[in-house]
Amino acid sequence: MRLRLRLHGASDGLARRLAAPLGARFPGVLAGGDDGVVPLTVDVTGLDDAAALFEVCVQVAWVLGSDRPTDPLPAIGGHGVSRRGLFGLLGVGAADVPEPVPRLQLRGCQRASGCQRCIAACPAGALSLAQGQLGLEHELCTRCGVCVAACPVGVLEQPPATEAGVLAVLDQVRQQASSGVTVVFTCSPGPVRPWAVQIPVGSIGAVGARWLVDALAAGAQAVLVRCSDGVCPGREHAAGAVAAVSELVGDDMTVRYLEKKAMPVVATGVPRQPVPMSAKTDGWARFAAGVMGVGRPDAPAVGFVDAQVGEACTSCGVCVQVCPRGAWRLAGGEGAQAGTTLSFQAGACSGCGACVGCCPEHALALVVSRASVSEVAAAWRPVHADELVLCRLCGKPVGSRAMLARINAVLGPGARLDELCPSCKQERVL
Repeated sequence: MRLRLRLHGASDGLARRLAAPLGARFPGVLAGGDDGVVPLTVDVTGLDDAAALFEVCVQVAWVLGSDRPTDPLPAIGGHGVSRRGLFGLLGVGAADVPEPVPRLQLRGCQRASGCQRCIAACPAGALSLAQGQLGLEHELCTRCGVCVAACPVGVLEQPPATEAGVLAVLDQVRQQASSGVTVVFTCSPGPVRPWAVQIPVGSIGAVGARWLVDALAAGAQAVLVRCSDGVCPGREHAAGAVAAVSELVGDDMTVRYLEKKAMPVVATGVPRQPVPMSAKTDGWARFAAGVMGVGRPDAPAVGFVDAQVGEACTSCGVCVQVCPRGAWRLAGGEGAQAGTTLSFQAGACSGCGACVGCCPEHALALVVSRASVSEVAAAWRPVHADELVLCRLCGKPVGSRAMLARINAVLGPGARLDELCPSCKQERVL
């Protein structure tokens, strides 16, 4: 995409002074002609050169980041009027304002692994999974955005906010963090203010812990979530996310929820260095790294799940095989007292539920984590241990004691599995 930039309210010579730094930041993007370009007007009224440059970079990054193909969620019900749209028809709110519905970036969605976190989070029951396809019942959808906030990997979106657009803006925040940037997620952007980045969202409910942590990890001195009119259907969920992240980071940073209040010029807060990030682009990996970087060690690690393993576990290792993120590990010891230990890494688990759905003994459960940041950051936590049965002839591992007991229970009375490894069994038959 190429952009034709127009600066509104610019002082004499500002456009000329910004040409070189903008060209270096976005090479080949700002066009000199009118052929095949998209017009972009940025209000820089009252801003000095540094603040104007930052505002233009943010707006250009937003447009470029939001420009990608999307897949609307297929309808699974009638195409009726949403509840919020009905209020508009009754004279409550603006009926003529289009209400964007959630949409899906197919690449990266974890539904194939069993993830249904967006479905579970939808307060209206408008989302469902049928034949591997995520669908939306338009009659029930209130456009609250809660499903967007619940998605652990950022593939659900609700315009005008897109995952790529938000990250593109936060990349500009990261580059200018030393100037003390305030990030404001809002359903109704207000006048431009120096170093206050406004990210427009369709509904405040789309702003969950993941975007808040992303903004803090980018080096923002403060993050605000502002519902300008107090009617966003997902505002209670957004306020809850703000409270959880505020507890995560403590008093050294400002994370606030505002409703029907004017946006402050600059929120109080302490400028921070951005959290170093790896080349990973996955939304969950980025969120996990952000929590470890901005959270207090003793604070609750918001957004994570914990694993519970019941006594029926046979250490079969299916959970290890199906986990798309490597959050499970099964290791055995050596010698006469050998055993098997099943371990879980909370920081890697996005809560997709693949392990729960595939466990043959129905021994696994994922629950909301109550662990602290330091506990979640620990590499591995043993969650189940069992004795490792060794071959009575050669001493090689045969299987866990619980596994053999389970097999013997299936064989029934009068039959018992001989504790031999496959090699010794074959030699005995021959």
